[in-house]
Amino acid sequence: MQRLRQRILDELSWDARFENADIGVEEADGQIHLFGKVHSLAQFEDAQLAVWRVSGVNAVKNDLVIAVAPSDDQLLWEALKQALKSESEIDHSTIEYRVEDGVVELRGIVGSVWQKQRVAELASSIGDVVVVENRLQVVPGYRAGDREIARQIEMVLEMSAEMDEKALTVEVNDAVVVLKGLVPHLNAYLAAQYAAAHVRGVKEVKNQLLIN
Repeated sequence: MQRLRQRILDELSWDARFENADIGVEEADGQIHLFGKVHSLAQFEDAQLAVWRVSGVNAVKNDLVIAVAPSDDQLLWEALKQALKSESEIDHSTIEYRVEDGVVELRGIVGSVWQKQRVAELASSIGDVVVVENRLQVVPGYRAGDREIARQIEMVLEMSAEMDEKALTVEVNDAVVVLKGLVPHLNAYLAAQYAAAHVRGVKEVKNQLLIN
């Protein structure tokens, strides 16, 4: 069987997103340590997700360093402004953002957890952004009771082919969702997060699932 470290290196080498990155990999009993340099926050995050796609990975420690040239903060601000305007389902008029030395700070109000996550994704995908500080507040336009929220999430998870819903528990307190239990792989972990974030009335999702 091909060694896990080599399979991870192969996974990273074919992906064009990392062609200008210098990523090192150490492996011990399925525990992966990433080190070296990347050139954007997007590369930093994508490298970790790419490693999780490889079978046999149990944990990832990401010590990659984001090495970028001094940024033009005004250009980054304008790029984020245009990106937000392109998202028709997000009211960008309630979002404030500032950029300093490549660090994006997000403030303001959005209507759902998935919108908060999406705004952060848009910011991190912009080249030369090194950190996104997401301080957006979620104020749902629809007020739902905790039992209703839990029931909706459980129904979505039951329909998912990615996981065994019996191995999961959904706790909701004042519209804050906590996911607990075991999932078989990263896709199931992300699918559960996605399901909870898209249920109406949710203010926050705390994903405490473990990948088995």
